[in-house]
Amino acid sequence: MPGYYMIGRKIFGSKGLRSKTVRLCVRFLVLLFVLFVVISLAIAVALILTQKPVDLSQIGTSGKWLPAFRNQKSCNDTNRRSTSSANYSQLTIESLLMGAGVIQPEYFSVWLSDDRLVMLDGIGNFVLISTSDLSYKPRIFIDKDQFKADPNGKNFIFNSDAQLIALSKGLSQVYRHSNKALYEVARLEASKLVNHQPIGPRATGDEALQLFEWNPHLGAQDFVFVYENNIYYQADANKPGSALPITVTGTLFNYHGVTDWLYEEEIFSSSKAVWWSLSGNYLAYASFDDRRVSRITVPHYDSADVYPRHEEIPYPKAGTDNQPLVFLRIWNKELNSTQSVDPPAKLTSASKNNSYYLFSVCWIQIKQDPNSVQSDDILLSVWSNRQQNEIFISPCRYGQLCNESLYVSFDIDERKMWSEPSDFKIEYQSANGYFVLLPRKYKNGNIYNHIAHVNLPVALKTGGSITAYHGGSYDVKQIVGYDRRRDEIYFLAAGDSMAQMFLYRAQHATNGDDNVEPECITCSMESCPSSRVNFAPSGKQFILSCPLAFYSTKTYLKKVDEISSDILLRDDFQAPLQYDPPKISYEKIPMKSGIDAYVGLLLPPKFNANFVYPVLLYTYSGPNSNLNSVETPWDLMSYFANRRQYVIVTIDARGSSNRGWLVKEQLYMNLSGPEVDDQIEVTRKLLQIHSFLDRHRVAVLGWSYGGFVAAHIATRDQGSTFQCAICIAPVVNFRFYDSAYTERYMGLPRDNIIGYEKTNLLTDRLIDNFRHVKLMLAHGDADDNVHYQNSALLASLLQQRGIHFKQLVYTNQDHTIRSAIGHLYMELDRFLLHDCFEFTDSPL
Repeated sequence: MPGYYMIGRKIFGSKGLRSKTVRLCVRFLVLLFVLFVVISLAIAVALILTQKPVDLSQIGTSGKWLPAFRNQKSCNDTNRRSTSSANYSQLTIESLLMGAGVIQPEYFSVWLSDDRLVMLDGIGNFVLISTSDLSYKPRIFIDKDQFKADPNGKNFIFNSDAQLIALSKGLSQVYRHSNKALYEVARLEASKLVNHQPIGPRATGDEALQLFEWNPHLGAQDFVFVYENNIYYQADANKPGSALPITVTGTLFNYHGVTDWLYEEEIFSSSKAVWWSLSGNYLAYASFDDRRVSRITVPHYDSADVYPRHEEIPYPKAGTDNQPLVFLRIWNKELNSTQSVDPPAKLTSASKNNSYYLFSVCWIQIKQDPNSVQSDDILLSVWSNRQQNEIFISPCRYGQLCNESLYVSFDIDERKMWSEPSDFKIEYQSANGYFVLLPRKYKNGNIYNHIAHVNLPVALKTGGSITAYHGGSYDVKQIVGYDRRRDEIYFLAAGDSMAQMFLYRAQHATNGDDNVEPECITCSMESCPSSRVNFAPSGKQFILSCPLAFYSTKTYLKKVDEISSDILLRDDFQAPLQYDPPKISYEKIPMKSGIDAYVGLLLPPKFNANFVYPVLLYTYSGPNSNLNSVETPWDLMSYFANRRQYVIVTIDARGSSNRGWLVKEQLYMNLSGPEVDDQIEVTRKLLQIHSFLDRHRVAVLGWSYGGFVAAHIATRDQGSTFQCAICIAPVVNFRFYDSAYTERYMGLPRDNIIGYEKTNLLTDRLIDNFRHVKLMLAHGDADDNVHYQNSALLASLLQQRGIHFKQLVYTNQDHTIRSAIGHLYMELDRFLLHDCFEFTDSPL
């Protein structure tokens, strides 16, 4: 402006006046600067002398890989903030694939018949431990140079007195729990394995067996094996090629002694379908006829083949008529004769097309005369109807008709529930009966799984009677031991904890007082918040393994007569990790339903509540499941918490295990309902409660049933809470899944039309809701469990509607994507880091 310029000229128009004024100004500025420095130094000294010491562990954990941001400012421009490098050891995908994130929850141990203990030492030797006198140094039982033992005991099987050992090699996976392998039997002499003999019908050394099972009688050296779906018996390992066939009708889809796909995956959780009697005189075996069962086709691609190979697998789906036919038989070794064991007449008369299940089989021994030395072998078989809400436990002797059973209904006081096959694996017996988990209404009104003792009449004219119950205001998870001398039963249960698993014992097991609460053995052991137990054959002692997250497992020997004493057998507790582990915290969140959700938070190392962190909900939420555990979590979640500084959230709410029917029953006939709602509700509450959770960066990840839940969360929440969803091998409609699992929780489709339709993601309304989230879909195209059909149909509808998503299809990979897991991990990492949370300047 002209006027402003003229005033300036008048002030500084005279050269002399201008020079004098400049000198005065300089002096004044110097004086001000000196005064400022003095005051600043004084303030600094005062702060140093008066402030609290700095806690370095609370310094912000923002690293060069992922910014963590102060929560008092908006998160919307956080990508532009500078951060410092993380000051702790980090996991990498490469180290994950090398096993850095996996900690073995228990060490191999096997009891011999005389209560001696065999364990693997730290360098691969089998060592023999005398538990009667631990002052003796463990001696080498089998030298490590003899063969490389699998640390989980998968490639060797001792006979009853550990004089012989069956070794397997060349193992090839079939389904989740089954494999084929070449077997040989060797004799143990002076810590060496000698006289190796191949096993097979012709003993050529190249016959891949499906199963090998020793006779359990003390000193017995005979065995059975399964080859090409037929059972063979061999009396002497030193006579290769001498095996005799017990069955001869085994074919591709007609199985003897091993399970079909459905029974392996959903009923037995094993491929084993042979059971020796304790005397070694009888062999029970199941047969499965799948020749009329509808089949799925799994493709396999090979660059050397012009055409792909297609594998057919009998796979009955929900509501289909043709179920596997199951038969149970007893083979008499001495007579070489076979007897059929029929299901209970009440079951078969009410079942259409022989649609029922064999849940479990076991042998017990009971004396007809209490003064007799001789005990009878009694077979217990557990059967269920197709809907798996009615159970029949049938006792049977060889040579007698087996037509009586103990009936168990899962309809109690007009409350309905499913049964779980794993609850009916009977392993422990008393002098005159057996122990099993049964539903029982407790004094607080809830219905729990408790231990029942069933007394059997000598003549087996009835199915038996219940003489005692044991348990508290919790579900009994598993029966793990019985001391017949003291009449005490041992079991695992979570009690009222959110993530722990304790060992309990109950006195007067066969005829107990219902008012006496079981005693918790490990509740007071700080080093044992989770328990795994391996009882000796005598019932007088047991191995207690105590896995704890990010620590090596402590292993104790405990004797039932001195239960408060702990003898430490192995302690790698402080073994250094290759990374700084995340921290785990637990809390209860009340829900609108009136039930508390159990919540786990996996927090980054050096966690600082003054910063905000992206949130990843890791979900499964299937019926009778739980994710929260004090044991080491899935290594990928540890990676995300450690390397990427995400907070990993796990939520066990309605439908979850350990808390009785009150929590589980709301999921019955209602999959995709309360378990999805609870994951959303609790996540929203956590975002309100904890200011360190970044509400602008929230994702959900699930695999299998978890992928099903994650997809429903995405469509129901529509981006208001969850910005991203990762669905790995998801079910998209439970009409596509197998009959045994689906009908257990949902009933038959014709009886629950609305319930089944609610599980269906392939509807116009739900498909359109995927527009509001960033979606990643991953699936193996050779998945024999949740078929690629599910993801293929979901992807097709998303494409038809022009909805953007990312899809990973893994060629020749099954439900685990085992051979391509490294690639999957990297893609999940990239999707969350760059696409979902939009840290585009952060390197992988």
